[in-house]
Amino acid sequence: MTDRTAPSIAVASAADEPLICPHCGYDLRATTADRCPECGLVIDPAALRTSGFPWAHRKDLGRVRAYAQTAWLVIIDGRTIAHEAARPQDPKDARSFRRITAALVALALLAACGLLLFLEEGRVTFAATPDTFRGVNFPNKWLQDVVVPWSAGTTLPPVIPLMLIGLAFHFTAAHRRLFRLRSHPPRHRERAQAIAGYASAPMLLLLLAILWWFAVEALVRTRHFPRTWLDVPLFPAWPLLAAAVLASILRITQWSMRVRHAGLERTLIDVPYLLALWSLGLIVWLLLLPWCVGFLWIVLDSLR
Repeated sequence: MTDRTAPSIAVASAADEPLICPHCGYDLRATTADRCPECGLVIDPAALRTSGFPWAHRKDLGRVRAYAQTAWLVIIDGRTIAHEAARPQDPKDARSFRRITAALVALALLAACGLLLFLEEGRVTFAATPDTFRGVNFPNKWLQDVVVPWSAGTTLPPVIPLMLIGLAFHFTAAHRRLFRLRSHPPRHRERAQAIAGYASAPMLLLLLAILWWFAVEALVRTRHFPRTWLDVPLFPAWPLLAAAVLASILRITQWSMRVRHAGLERTLIDVPYLLALWSLGLIVWLLLLPWCVGFLWIVLDSLR
């Protein structure tokens, strides 16, 4: 026996899907005009029912092409995706995009760490020695309690890669807290969280900074070009790193304002909150994690 109520249920579900004005957030389901009755924006109802992020159509475009196009559009703030907060978004698509972004950022951080160790030819070490505490004004006992466990943790081979990988995933996910819409309907909250996943794309600029650093250091060390000459046309890596951070803050706060339909005053809340979340990640992954691992290692080693 067939269920004759299924078609009507499907129709009802489609009718219940919210159709939101990209500019003011007005629910357009009750209007038949081609303009929003609240703000007058010209609308295309068919376009508002499908995601405009290329990553959502990766089966047709190909994963590499769809990822590259999505990252580019988010970084440059392309007009074709400016109103995505008003369109249906699949949270699974956004999560997979964010995970790939986090993996690429982690790869960049690991490459930078490996390059530093290679260029310094093993002279860089995190091990604490008696010379570490000479000429320090802090009480030696207190300083040793902090430095020695941290140093013991960072000298263990898996710890530094774990620190950098954890930091990369934290940086690409921490801003999701800015997109929590507690007082909105569930579908709106899903869209906001999906937008947060795509908003991590500007952090890919870290890859560009690392590649730039590779090129500069290779030219300096293999061809013996003077660094002062290279700094003029190529510039060091730190401006690109600063640009990556600023672009990430700019794009994340822009999307946060869009999903909330808020004004520039929202940045007074989002920017300090985002910086606090990133700072917390630096403390946890670069300081607290190796200290805890090192402290546990010292305790276990003393029991032998």
